[in-house]
Amino acid sequence: MSARSVGIALGLIALLFLALGGIIAARYFLFEREAQEGEVSLYFGKNVYKLDLDPEKAKEIVRRIRELHGVNGTKVIVMFGVTTCPYCKAQEEVFRSTHPELYRPLWVDMEESVSITFNELVEAELKAGAPPQVYGVPHTVVIRGDSIRAIVIGLVREKSFWDELLRD
Repeated sequence: MSARSVGIALGLIALLFLALGGIIAARYFLFEREAQEGEVSLYFGKNVYKLDLDPEKAKEIVRRIRELHGVNGTKVIVMFGVTTCPYCKAQEEVFRSTHPELYRPLWVDMEESVSITFNELVEAELKAGAPPQVYGVPHTVVIRGDSIRAIVIGLVREKSFWDELLRD
């Protein structure tokens, strides 16, 4: 083996380790490290935003979801949707087959109180720096205890994605 071949092989190994390190770092920053109070991951398309939601406003929204809309449990998946939205219906099917015990749909076009809660949530997201296009459905909130763990806008079918968000 020539010195040049050895150099290329070592370079490729170094690139592999750099890529692996990047993956580990991304996983750490997205999932593993302890979130600061009020910090919420917002998944929108292929982008992930770190929002600094007002902690009191976030707790108020969770309280409202629990009290006004009868959502109970330590961990819950709450999807705000519209009954005529095909993506909302598809997301509902995903949750009913993968996490039925944790899932609760809230239909924005069926109850005024749901619409008000949804608007409060979106306003809090926008105030925390979310892009203006976040005003859409399906708009799923992962709640743990009295805090919002993550917000996902759009249809996501992968069970592993939801499992990761629900992981302790």
